[in-house]
Amino acid sequence: MNISFNWIQEFCEVPFTAQELGDKLTSVGVAVEKVTYLGKLEKIVVGEILEVKAIPETELYKVKVSTGTGIYEVITGAKNAFIGEKYPFALPGAVLPNGIKIEERKIRGFISQGMLLSAEELGLLERKGVESGLMILPREVPVGENIAKVLDLDDYLLELDLTPNRGDCLSVLGVAREVAALTGHRLKLLEPELPLSESECPVKITIANPELCHRYMGIVLTNVKVGPSPLWLEQKLRKSGIRPINNIVDVTNYILLEYGQPLHAFDLEKLSGPEIIVRNAKPGEKITTLDGVSRELLPDMLVIADREKPVAIAGIMGGQNTEVDLETKAILIESAWFNPVSVRKTARKLGLRTDASQRFEKNVDIEGVKRALVKAAQMICELTGGTIQGKFEDVYPKKFEPKVIAVNLEKVEKFLGISLNLVKAEEILESLGFKVIPGNNKLLVEVPSYRPDIALEADIYEEFARYLGYNNFPDTLPVGLTTSGYSPEYNLEYKVKNLLAALGLQEVITYSFINPESYKKLGLSVDEVLEKSVVLLNPLSIEQSVMRKTLLPGLLDVAKRNENRQQENLMLFEIGNVFEKSSEELPLETKFIGGIALGNKPGNWFGKPQKYDFYYVKGLLESFFTALGIKLYSFLPAKDLPFLHPGKAARIYIESIEVGFIGELHPLVQREFEFKNSPIVFELNYDVLKTVVKQDKKFTPLSPYPEVKRDIALVVERDIPAGVLLEVIEGLAIPTLKEIDIFDVYEGEKLGSGKKSIAFSLTFSSMEKTLSDEEINNTIAYIVNALQEKTGAVLRTF
Repeated sequence: MNISFNWIQEFCEVPFTAQELGDKLTSVGVAVEKVTYLGKLEKIVVGEILEVKAIPETELYKVKVSTGTGIYEVITGAKNAFIGEKYPFALPGAVLPNGIKIEERKIRGFISQGMLLSAEELGLLERKGVESGLMILPREVPVGENIAKVLDLDDYLLELDLTPNRGDCLSVLGVAREVAALTGHRLKLLEPELPLSESECPVKITIANPELCHRYMGIVLTNVKVGPSPLWLEQKLRKSGIRPINNIVDVTNYILLEYGQPLHAFDLEKLSGPEIIVRNAKPGEKITTLDGVSRELLPDMLVIADREKPVAIAGIMGGQNTEVDLETKAILIESAWFNPVSVRKTARKLGLRTDASQRFEKNVDIEGVKRALVKAAQMICELTGGTIQGKFEDVYPKKFEPKVIAVNLEKVEKFLGISLNLVKAEEILESLGFKVIPGNNKLLVEVPSYRPDIALEADIYEEFARYLGYNNFPDTLPVGLTTSGYSPEYNLEYKVKNLLAALGLQEVITYSFINPESYKKLGLSVDEVLEKSVVLLNPLSIEQSVMRKTLLPGLLDVAKRNENRQQENLMLFEIGNVFEKSSEELPLETKFIGGIALGNKPGNWFGKPQKYDFYYVKGLLESFFTALGIKLYSFLPAKDLPFLHPGKAARIYIESIEVGFIGELHPLVQREFEFKNSPIVFELNYDVLKTVVKQDKKFTPLSPYPEVKRDIALVVERDIPAGVLLEVIEGLAIPTLKEIDIFDVYEGEKLGSGKKSIAFSLTFSSMEKTLSDEEINNTIAYIVNALQEKTGAVLRTF
């Protein structure tokens, strides 16, 4: 929001420059981002047209302009250059706000000695509805006067960047209150007065939903004459970034800027019946707002209605059906307090944020509703010649009751770390408009209606801190209990990340929001997946409209982006949450580990590059599990995962619990993502994994006796995985069997159709003695018999 420095001075004496004031306001939490001077308009003065002649065979005019000290000939194409009217005139050598330098120049054979200017060329907003042309000035302004003085541009704009709780500073009055507290000068706030007749207001007001509208006031003015506003009023609005419209609408915008209270004027003759009803919208109701857009209303939206239809969306925008125009003769002005949450929700649903909604969302001053309406009615009467009809109609079902907060100064000093006496505390609060009742080292503080952000004792502490000056607080080290070390949860995740990094994978972090089309690329049914997905109500774009159910889309996108940039050999991992709809209020979040390998492991002088294939990545995961102390894991073939190659995919189990999958990307999916090489991907449920990790390690002493190794080869059906045989052997829990390795898989005619041979290397050892051949042979026989019984495996004899 932009605040005029001159306007602030109408409310409070300011003994600082504009830049100094900006710095001081920032120091008390009312952040001023920028201070801009508006008056850099040298050699631009008021010019009066003495003569206008059309240039034959052109649409140009030769104009004589008087500046009081000289007469200049100017060539212009403006259609509204009239004899006797006054305009902004740029003399040769002037520089316009847009950087254009004005020089004498030849146009169609004539010398143009300057330039007559429009409002836009001065960096100002033209009045709404006025065709582009020269800016006509009031006839009473003196010829030759500097335009910055005439247009009140010898002024500074303070650009505020307010925190959401300081809605009171969305007005000149609100900022002036802060300035008065800073300077110690009195706030010059005169309560406007308006002579009223004894008759009742011609319009009846009913509030059907007092929870969403605590107060609604109205007053009727007749015999109004709608037209342009005086220059001073238009300039007040222009400097704050609001385009002038007409004298009635301009006054409502003026009050919005000055008091922070949005107002609205209805054309009384366009209302159906002399009644206003503040109610919720009915199902299917629509309204065409002042911006010309037809909007469908929902039942939870608050509207202002007459007896037949909505005429405004409460706190946001009026309707086109009751708009004030040049034919308007009588108006109803409203001033109200609307529920901030209701206004914010309605504005968001309709995609319609306005200057009014911005203020209502932050809570306007309910006790300032009348002051704003009286001032507006007073100004409109003066500017339009209108007259008041009857009294104010003031419906106030939920009257304001000020909060009273007890403040203990001992707690204040402990909280802030700085001494504060009773007199100084009272002085600070009263300068900000709080009423204070002092006690024995305590204060009872009554919070004013324009500060709804003050609700707790700690909020009062912040007011003290702001005006004592944050830079005046001594530097101290924080005092408190500290604990050493990290949580087991953090330690495990840190260990997992380090292990994966040690295995050659690089960590990435991807967005939790994905494009639902990613599921289609993975060969999944988008509709089925979305049924269980968390879909965002207001996504930034379709590419980030759904919370992910798997880490794969993000990893595949990162890998593809790298491949497109000639980084074709990589291994990546991510640890992150996936999301799923839940019967509870919040979605179900589960942490997963995802990984992808693409291309080749770089070679060196003694070896060729090794391809990242299914078995390479499977070996990495086995090393990973072993490092975490997990022994009972297995990989079982999986042909039902549509995004993985049916012959190169497996589900991963730990202690018979499924924890994830591994596999080569399906060729069709590889084509969808346009990969040159076949990526290998895996995903593990971290939340399940952490329950089986052996955090505590125990040292196992080495056997003083020699190890014995034996090899056996077993013939089994081709479709029996080697992992099944391993699981059977490990399940026997033979104390002397220390290690099992698979070193060969063979298929051939000698084995028979549908058969394969798997060779194991078995390592035996004992802590008590050297094992004899008989003991080892008996153990091997026990293993073979168990395998034959459970899998049909037989010992290969050739």
